[in-house]
Parts: sequence; C-alpha cells; structure tokens
Amino acid sequence: MKKLLVIAVILSLFIVACSGGAPTVPPSTAPTPSAAPVPQQEAPVVEKQGDTKGVSAGGEDASVVIKGFKFVPADLKIKKGTTVTWRNEDGAAHTVESSDSNNKVLLSDDLSDGDTFAHTFDDVGSFNYLCGIHRSMKGTVTVE
Repeated sequence: MKKLLVIAVILSLFIVACSGGAPTVPPSTAPTPSAAPVPQQEAPVVEKQGDTKGVSAGGEDASVVIKGFKFVPADLKIKKGTTVTWRNEDGAAHTVESSDSNNKVLLSDDLSDGDTFAHTFDDVGSFNYLCGIHRSMKGTVTVE
C-alpha cells in the first residue's frame, strides 16, 4: 500500500510539473539603469560579387568562392579594371594559378580555409586558371 501511495505522489508531482506553465514573476519595481552610450563602429566590409551567372557589375569588385573543390562561379565575366577576390571556404588548401604557361598573371600562395587572393585585371582577354594542388579545379575570367 505504501508503495502505491509513493508512486501516486510521484506521478502527481510529475503531472503537475509537466502541465504547469512557467512560474509568473512579479514585475520589477527597480528603476531601469540607463544604457551606456555605444561606441561607433566602422561599417563592416562587404565584398561585392558578380551575379549568379558570374558577371561583374560595371567594373566593380567581384569574387569567386572556393568550396567543395570547385571555383564558384567557374566562369566569370568582368569589365577591365575589376578586382577579383578568391576566398577559400574549403577545409583543404588551394591555390589560384594561371593555367596558360604563356600568360602567368595569376599565382597565389597556398590558401588555407578563410584566406583570400585578389588580382586586378587591367587587360582585356580570357584568363584560364586552376588550383595548382588540385589540378582538376579550373576556372576562367573573361575581361571585356
């Protein structure tokens, strides 16, 4: 009988605990401290990217993301004078290197996750590149 009574009490407490809402707290009567002035912060740097088809907007900066062992976008069309920034968002190291031995304009150091490499394209033409570590990763920047 005692066991049944103990089980009933425990079960009752469990049901009350599960079905009850959050306890109400009376509103505070203490005055709210005044907020300290927040120091001005510089606006965050936002990288401008080409649209989803890889076209830069009027010579503005463009970017290529390195992710999943791919350059995204792989084909980028830009205006002369545009700076392209490659950002590695992969766990593996990558490089950005010109694949045309006669036109070696791109040559980055090894880029770890989060590292970037930037190049300004001042000449019109088509610039093929690859990852020197993973040579199947390829891309093209076309400068108009």
